[in-house]
Amino acid sequence: MKWTKRHKNKNASVPEDVTAVSGSMWFAGVTITVGIGAAAFILSFLALRDLCIQAGQPREIAFLFPVIVDGTILQATMGVVSRRHDHRARRFFWKILIGAATVSIAGNAIHAVLTTTPGFNSVLAAVIATLPPISLLASTHALTVLGRRTAAPTENPAETHIESAPATQPRRETAHENATAPKTHVTTITENRAAAETASETPVARSTRIATADALARQLEVPLPHLPGTHLDTNAIPTFHSHEERREWALARRQAGVEVPVIAQEVDRSVATVYRWLSEADTSVTI
Repeated sequence: MKWTKRHKNKNASVPEDVTAVSGSMWFAGVTITVGIGAAAFILSFLALRDLCIQAGQPREIAFLFPVIVDGTILQATMGVVSRRHDHRARRFFWKILIGAATVSIAGNAIHAVLTTTPGFNSVLAAVIATLPPISLLASTHALTVLGRRTAAPTENPAETHIESAPATQPRRETAHENATAPKTHVTTITENRAAAETASETPVARSTRIATADALARQLEVPLPHLPGTHLDTNAIPTFHSHEERREWALARRQAGVEVPVIAQEVDRSVATVYRWLSEADTSVTI
């Protein structure tokens, strides 16, 4: 198992388009931007309200006109910045922003021309009057961008320990599994081979095997101390040429009273395989 130690890069989590700033610097920038935006909104509000009154609208509700125009600028600017990854939404907000900004700038310029002091250049008055809505537009955009600031990430020393600890236990478990894997693998192969041989056995062959095992068991019905294979006398264990001979020997030895682990060593099979042979023999006799 490959074990890697991860190190965090302090600059990895900071997007390219966002610069990490300190808290005091960010607060100062927001405060200045809000102040400029508020001043620009008030000047534009008064000019558009007076223009609405001169256009014949009731004085009591004339304030709604600048609220609609400049409020739309605020809304569209925040939409353009916040939906920067949605191109379709950005196009929609850009259209609204351009329309609202055009109305606001034109309204302030027209109001300046209509109310210019005699002797003062009307063109210059119109230019001065367009500064508040432009400043309002820029301030809103700047405030929205500042709102996306990200704090500088800090290195967490404990993170390496937390991430490294779980990786140690699987390595220990893997070493233990590797130590026991060969034995389990050999046993599984042996059992699978025995199961395949049993599955391919025909009913006639099964009956012949059971009868042969019973006859061999009767021949071995002698006192246990006189059995040649009781104490694993390897010289007395025959050489097996087939799976059936191993089964017959195991069944006969079990009926003679030999322990199952001893039989398993004699036939070179697992204890589970010998128990399965005995269970199959009992089932066949019962049937």
